[in-house]
Amino acid sequence: MTTTYIVQNYLKQYLSGRESVINRINARPHFVPLKLSILELTLQGKLDGRQLPAFHKKVVTFLTNKYKNQIISKNGKLYDNDGTEITSTNIKENTPAIVYSGNEIVGILFSTDNSYSSVYSGLFRYLNKEYGSKFFDVGHLNLQDADRNNLAESPSQLQAYNVLNAALSKLEETPEIKKYLSQMEKIVVKFENRHQYKAIIEVELDKEFTDSLVSVNANIVIIQNAQENKLFGKAEAKLLRDIKAVLAKIKFSRNMEEEISFRFAEAAKGKKSVSTKKKVKLTEVSTTTKNTNISKAKNDIVVPAKKSSKKISVEEPSLSSLQALLDKHLQDVISANMGNGNDKKVLNYRTGRLAASARVERLTQSREGMITAFYTYMKYPYATFSEGGKQQYPRSRDPKLLISKSIREIAATKAITRLRAVLL
Repeated sequence: MTTTYIVQNYLKQYLSGRESVINRINARPHFVPLKLSILELTLQGKLDGRQLPAFHKKVVTFLTNKYKNQIISKNGKLYDNDGTEITSTNIKENTPAIVYSGNEIVGILFSTDNSYSSVYSGLFRYLNKEYGSKFFDVGHLNLQDADRNNLAESPSQLQAYNVLNAALSKLEETPEIKKYLSQMEKIVVKFENRHQYKAIIEVELDKEFTDSLVSVNANIVIIQNAQENKLFGKAEAKLLRDIKAVLAKIKFSRNMEEEISFRFAEAAKGKKSVSTKKKVKLTEVSTTTKNTNISKAKNDIVVPAKKSSKKISVEEPSLSSLQALLDKHLQDVISANMGNGNDKKVLNYRTGRLAASARVERLTQSREGMITAFYTYMKYPYATFSEGGKQQYPRSRDPKLLISKSIREIAATKAITRLRAVLL
């Protein structure tokens, strides 16, 4: 049972890219439900039935005195008092706002570049002052509506779901792989059954209202019992550990193209290459030379090893086949070459936009055989890390270095060593 390292790196990015997941979720507008029936569920164990009405009244009074903006939910949309529809373009200027459904206050909506921070400073700072910092916490949950819109997202759960969905779509469907995928699905389902508020929220926030939240891409967060929130966080951490444990059982190996790249890289280091396959027929990577001036004659490429030399006969690939390979794999290879944490010496994977924006526009070849790859990428905001940019130091973070390296690595899988990458 084998699958490629590209897929393995793809899954690793989801498991390690927690910060980018958090940043994306925090950038969404945040809605905090204030309905008494929801608070009864999320604060169980902290406040009893007699205390909750007084708590509810106190919080609503504080918020209505502090925030004068009002938003009305009607027919699956949000409107201000003048009847102007609230959209993603004007939501920030209309929030924080108390949200009404009919005459009932159902919650409060925040929308800033970091809505989570706004929720904390705008509501939980008051709660912590009144009741103590260990009493309440901001609760995340994972919730989709009937149309599979994400009404609420939790960073750890989203990471687990991303890994599962990527594995389902990218891994080979062998009986053994299916067994591992089934294990991962069972882990997720078990977690959902034990840790969710889905049923009560679906009842208390009807479809018309949740449609209005979807219209502005709002994320639901809750006022939660701090102790329960801590236990919930431990359960989420276990969810990710369990997913990682299943992935560790899958044996990843190099496909044909990666095997060639690996051997050339090891040869350049003066090491013996250890194949992950019992037998690799390297001549299978030969391609036609249609529509190019590349000779069809085979060349003998000698790969130096520590104790002996080994000849690998490879037919020169066409520029069109190399272009197709770059189009297919450049985003994944760039992502895999990025850092996973907070290392300031390299560009770390956050949103994936840089990798997705990189593209080789055309390839040319000189008479001497040198191939030039002309590429582009999203210069705003990433050119700030290039020479002359405000964040040009250290130079090791220059996107040009990352993209050029990734282009050369992909070309090496076709036994192409004479290549340069030029930014357009």
